[in-house]
Amino acid sequence: YVLIVPKPCGNLTLIDVKNAYPTCDLKVSPAKVNIGDEITMDMSGSKCATKMEIKVYHPKGTLIAKQSLTSGNPVWKTKFQKPGDYFIKAEAFNVDGVASSNNCEAKVYVNFPPECDLKVEPQKAYVGDIVKMDASGSKDKDGKVVKAEFTLSGAESEKKTVTGDPL
Repeated sequence: YVLIVPKPCGNLTLIDVKNAYPTCDLKVSPAKVNIGDEITMDMSGSKCATKMEIKVYHPKGTLIAKQSLTSGNPVWKTKFQKPGDYFIKAEAFNVDGVASSNNCEAKVYVNFPPECDLKVEPQKAYVGDIVKMDASGSKDKDGKVVKAEFTLSGAESEKKTVTGDPL
């Protein structure tokens, strides 16, 4: 509120009413996901905002997605289908269309999928023979391969998960 107080009489006079400046608040979770996992972008903590906007930038810097939100619906859930570091920028707007001036940014890292290197010996076997499956040559750009799931299908099926070295 913009008020005037004349010195001699002390009465208040209202000159103008201005809407409060919005403050943007963006929470992104989780910060690290696998391809196809759901990501939640929540702007419910923004203040004095009637409209909000989220922009998602690809690791190469190009805008890949944009979503408009309202104070009644301040959450956006989405999935990314390519690995890398995604940059997210948000803004909140008040009823007059004035944008928030505070920094409202986040990052999400989408894991690169591991590359499987499977060796099976022998290539042909008979009932009762031991078959060795070796995935120890598998690689992960983001770190170390920590688990391998082996499935043998045929007349009899067997599934085994290995979590220790060697895979």
